[in-house]
Amino acid sequence: HGLSVTPENLAAQLAWLQAAGYETVRMDAVAACVRGEGPCPARAVALTFDDGYMDAYTAALPLLQQHG
Repeated sequence: HGLSVTPENLAAQLAWLQAAGYETVRMDAVAACVRGEGPCPARAVALTFDDGYMDAYTAALPLLQQHG
């Protein structure tokens, strides 16, 4: 349980990232940036979801869509 967050906590985290001006980037863009092959946004963040539990679709996806 120490590695998971509630939907309410995730919503608060996403709101903070958005308000702080972070830009979400895909993992292939992160890899290109690390290799020096692509741009690295100043306030980049990549979000990952492990294990493929149903709540990633039912709870996280709507929150991600709300926050763009």
